[in-house]
Amino acid sequence: MNLGFSAVALPAMQSVNSTVTITDDEASWIASLASIATPFGCLLSGPLLDRWGRRVALLALNLPGLVGWIVLATAKAGSGFLAQVYAGRLLTGLSLGMASVPAAVYIAEAADQSLRGMLVTWTSIFISLGILLVYLLGSLFPHDWQVVAGLCALFPVISSVVAWLLPESPVWLVGRGRTVEAEASFKRLRGVDVPRHELDALMESRQASSRAAILSDVLRPQVWKPLLILNTFFLFQQLSGVYVIVFYAVDIAHEADVQTDAYLLAVLIGATRLLCTMAVSYATVRFGRRPLSLVSGVGMTVCMAALTVYLYQGATVPWFPAIILILYILTSTIGFFTMPWAMLGELFPLRFRGLAGGITSCCAYTFSFAVIKVYPQMKYTLGSEGVFCFYGVTALLGSVFVWFWLPETQGKTLEEQLAVGFAANLGNVASGMSLGFSAVALPAMQSAHHTPYVSDEQASWIASLVPLGMPGGCLLMSPMLDGLGRRRTLMLVNVPAFLGWLLIATASHSQPWFLYQVYAGRLLTGIAVGLVGTPAVVYVGEVLTKTWRDIAGTWSSLGISLGIVMVYVMGSLFQDNWRLVAGICCFFPAVSIAAVWCVLPESPVWLVSRGWVQEAEASMRRIRSVPLEESLPEKLQQELDAMMHSSTGLDKKSNWKDTLKFLKRPEAYKPLLIMNGFSFFQQFSGIYVVIMYTVTIVRQTGVQVDGYLVTVLIGITRLVMSFVISYASRWCGRRLLCNISGIGMALSIGLLAGFLSLMHHEVISPETAMTYGWVPITALLLSVLMATLGFLPLPFAMLGEVFPAKIKGWACGLSSFLGTIYFFLAIKLFPQMRYWIGSHNVFIMYAATIAIGTVFTYLYLPETHGKTLKEIENFFRGDDKVKGGGEDAKELMPEPENFESFRSSGKAAGGDKTAREVMLGPRALEEGEVLGPNVTKR
Repeated sequence: MNLGFSAVALPAMQSVNSTVTITDDEASWIASLASIATPFGCLLSGPLLDRWGRRVALLALNLPGLVGWIVLATAKAGSGFLAQVYAGRLLTGLSLGMASVPAAVYIAEAADQSLRGMLVTWTSIFISLGILLVYLLGSLFPHDWQVVAGLCALFPVISSVVAWLLPESPVWLVGRGRTVEAEASFKRLRGVDVPRHELDALMESRQASSRAAILSDVLRPQVWKPLLILNTFFLFQQLSGVYVIVFYAVDIAHEADVQTDAYLLAVLIGATRLLCTMAVSYATVRFGRRPLSLVSGVGMTVCMAALTVYLYQGATVPWFPAIILILYILTSTIGFFTMPWAMLGELFPLRFRGLAGGITSCCAYTFSFAVIKVYPQMKYTLGSEGVFCFYGVTALLGSVFVWFWLPETQGKTLEEQLAVGFAANLGNVASGMSLGFSAVALPAMQSAHHTPYVSDEQASWIASLVPLGMPGGCLLMSPMLDGLGRRRTLMLVNVPAFLGWLLIATASHSQPWFLYQVYAGRLLTGIAVGLVGTPAVVYVGEVLTKTWRDIAGTWSSLGISLGIVMVYVMGSLFQDNWRLVAGICCFFPAVSIAAVWCVLPESPVWLVSRGWVQEAEASMRRIRSVPLEESLPEKLQQELDAMMHSSTGLDKKSNWKDTLKFLKRPEAYKPLLIMNGFSFFQQFSGIYVVIMYTVTIVRQTGVQVDGYLVTVLIGITRLVMSFVISYASRWCGRRLLCNISGIGMALSIGLLAGFLSLMHHEVISPETAMTYGWVPITALLLSVLMATLGFLPLPFAMLGEVFPAKIKGWACGLSSFLGTIYFFLAIKLFPQMRYWIGSHNVFIMYAATIAIGTVFTYLYLPETHGKTLKEIENFFRGDDKVKGGGEDAKELMPEPENFESFRSSGKAAGGDKTAREVMLGPRALEEGEVLGPNVTKR
């Protein structure tokens, strides 16, 4: 309530009907004084926690809050008005600082470990609830902020009563040597007697923590490392504008040109934060802190970038800024708003928890005071769009910090798997930039003042050279995957992208070298697009468990969507400087190379196929977080054995006759036909036409809306839905999502085709078309939304799953090659088809194609969700025992006679050879020996 109070009180104080008059500077002090007092409350909370206990601290923090609200509620107009309001805000700020640490520490110490990840986020839930309540009170009493303050005074009283009923933290009691009371507290909290091992652990911790913490202890690595990490996280949290939006919600609604009631928007923001915080408390248990924080940072960046572009262009779409602000609150609550506070009670050792928690909270609210106080000056100096741009850049830098330094406290194995999935797909961001670049560069190249001028024919080649170069990249990709390995390929595919962007960024200002450089750059970036997609999905399909393969498999599409949005935003910011946009794009291939080099091990499937079994095991241990000193778990050993069996003989070079012979097998030709059919329907469904010709299509409808704004909206829609599909595919499966996607696309494209047909046959007049201009815009956005559910990401996501290891590189290359040919034809033919049969008939054809494609996927597309690669291969072979996992999976893996005994003893039946010796031959594991043909120990 203290955080949100200024948002509803300041507009009332500064209204023309107010009995007092305050300046903007005085208003900024009223807003920020709570933050300047908060650090002192944080410093008080440490000694209170350590000396008097968690329960007493939870009681004491309510006293200054109660007094502060009473002082505010009784403030009267006159010479002492400001002093009384300032004093009330200081006292409530002091209470806020005292409350920041005790709740998180108490929950972390008292809750069961299985529930701790969820319960520590409840601090943020109740903060969000308080913000929503004060926003609601402000909307009910918009001109009587003192009534609002009086009602707020009730809540410290309620909090004190509830805190009085709590038992003391058993951790603090053990630390004081009060073991009997600690056992009683445990029993009261858990409902059962304390587990002996947990109490013993607390006793040991108490013996190690008998000395009180002093400031010199901060120099210990177990203190200064989490202290530095959390304080940096808090710095990025505050500089990204999270609390500024809370404190100045109504004012920011006016600055963002929101055309709805500002108090209503404030209530919507509060409700969004509350609901999202409740969802995060459960999502944290499943996904962990780091993934949610990364999603949060990227989402905040995208929202602030979209709002910056909107304000910079001076567009007038009343609902757009309101939606962006609500999305910003939603994404910030997923991680940046909640996670620093949730981790406050976890990262520090017991003895230093009070001291370190107090220091961290003190720094956090000091940052908050500075950011809130300078917001009015920043708005005056930089303008609203400059402030929002600053917040977006800070959120992006914060995401980078989270990726490299924030520790995961919720599940290391999951974090490692998702990390390799993210790094493998990072190159797709540059691919998305290549696809979207022509949309923002061509208008500048064809403007009257551009030198040299680019004709329509030259512009069409600049746009289409990327899809023309993609088939060449697909053909190169196959031998690179099989010959060089997945990891080297994922690094090398970024080289042509870097060179291509460099050529475009340094393009000459005179003919003919201008066209030569731009054409060559676009062709190179097209080759890179063809190269980069398949290695990522193959790598993800081979290294991740089947549980997380479904999520990370869609990240290729997510990376492309992010790249498209980023290049659209940069193009809107630098409309006349496409060379600068290309120069910025150069950095992303370099970042991708660095990420692959630092994060990714080689695929264990490829290593086994080359005979490097020990390296394959080391790679699997790294990905699945199994320490070297521990034995490989039985399930992972079975997986490694299956790789060895499936890859027998793959290190031998096969000629084209062997490949053609293998293609006669159903497990080879069936997925090849199905995936190429799926790719055909994807490309000729018109979805890429919608993405690459958005401005043209919008103008064709006669709607008076900025085409570039619609382009950014489409990019954001695709990006958000890519996040959704990456998690939805884990529970819904491929087939269901594809069917929903196809039906939705057919309906939305059909709606657009119907609107264009009515215009073409003059059933509706141009004036009527302008009145109902929201219909085609909605149809375009819905088509992209529904396509992203299935038809856009899944043809690429499934490439790494459906082909046998023997032909995986070759089959993926061929499928990608044909897919890019379809892509080029669809993009290149659209202008001619529109001229030949009219835009309305083109979209009717697209709707019919989607309908046929939906029937195709319903009849023939297999369900790969939850199945191992071996199960998928056996499905195409016609094995009736495909169940999707469990014990049935063991029946599906044909094994040599001696494999049965590997699981129990590691020896082959009837002898004393290990599994590796059976596969690789005698003396295979001796140090420095040659392991067989093309097999060495490196």
